[in-house]
Amino acid sequence: GGARPVRATLTELTAGGEWGPIFQHGRLHLEECIDPPLIERNSSGWRYMTVQRAGLEVRVGPSFAAEVVTDKFFRMGEPAYVNERVTACKDKVTWLRLMGGEGW
Repeated sequence: GGARPVRATLTELTAGGEWGPIFQHGRLHLEECIDPPLIERNSSGWRYMTVQRAGLEVRVGPSFAAEVVTDKFFRMGEPAYVNERVTACKDKVTWLRLMGGEGW
């Protein structure tokens, strides 16, 4: 069977210690939303191909405000393996957590 979406409140997510607010340089990168995030997990992972010509930066958290991980970058055509997909607060962006834990 495939992975099924998991819906939970931020309080429920942080209670288990897996998720929590990400603070860097005095800024909060994950905050409580009126609508809980849609979270999909797959321990076997999903494979994505980078289609952005300029490539993709990796961030420390699921936010454009999160700091960029300087030693990780995906070039066009390079595969990325992820084990979590998160769409928070009605965003039109789905954040992908890298399987190796290097970032989003």
